[in-house]
Amino acid sequence: MKKIRHFALLILPLIFSCDESKVLSPGEPTNEDAIYNIIRYDRPREFNLDHFDLSVPDTSVLLGAPFRSLHFWRHFERDSLFIGIDVNYPQPGDTVGSVPWANVFVQKFFYGTLEVIAEDTSDGGSLPVRMSKRFTMKGEIVSEFQKVGFDYNPRRGWILTEISDAIFSNVPNSTTGISSISSIEIWPESDPGGVIHVNTNIKRLENVPEFNMGDSVTVIVYTTRSDDIVSIRYPYESEFLTRYIPPVDSSRFVAGFRFPYFIEFNHFTIDLVNFGAVSDTLKYTPQAIGVLYRVR
Repeated sequence: MKKIRHFALLILPLIFSCDESKVLSPGEPTNEDAIYNIIRYDRPREFNLDHFDLSVPDTSVLLGAPFRSLHFWRHFERDSLFIGIDVNYPQPGDTVGSVPWANVFVQKFFYGTLEVIAEDTSDGGSLPVRMSKRFTMKGEIVSEFQKVGFDYNPRRGWILTEISDAIFSNVPNSTTGISSISSIEIWPESDPGGVIHVNTNIKRLENVPEFNMGDSVTVIVYTTRSDDIVSIRYPYESEFLTRYIPPVDSSRFVAGFRFPYFIEFNHFTIDLVNFGAVSDTLKYTPQAIGVLYRVR
């Protein structure tokens, strides 16, 4: 059985409402209803695709001829959310103990513009300019659920077993001439000899990077270009903070932060803006990675 749902974000409340653990929809809740409610109501942080800073960052330290970038920001005009649920059932001859499973993807499309305020410094001048570049960005999380309980359970026995990091990319997804995030490493202060190499692919929940409450970490981001603009957005108390990360060499950006003092799953986001997009007429090619972590 295969059932794929496409929901526009603005009409979600008109389709479903939720009273903590009970679906308020006609008839008995289906397996797809149960999985949908786990995503939207039980585990919203694991499936969050909204960790973006919409403020105006100060980029006055960035110099690029003939334009000197002063400020840039993203203006989101609209977005749309899509949730695909593909439920599979064991067949005769399958391994003893096999249970129903579901392959699930959550996608969100962001439509907007990159706004740039700069100075045209050609011919020794200082002429203010404003550039606006349209973009479509897709964020995606893929996951797997298994049915290990009974139908009378509020979620019909479904549990989340595997999940990926959040990947954000340009639409259409052309990589010609585009800078990219090559890899990410996390160095926990509580384990000086250990390093976590971020694997953005789908992984079992027990393999999600885990940290102690209040643990300090150093994050190293490797890219293909040192003149790109890289920032990190991380949890701070009950909010999120964004910091610009200066490069330390031709391909390495280093930053650090401290995890919160409470138990949670959540993301910190590495966000890359190609330098050409804020310094000349090159298009903006968004790329970001929301690294899923667990604190306990």
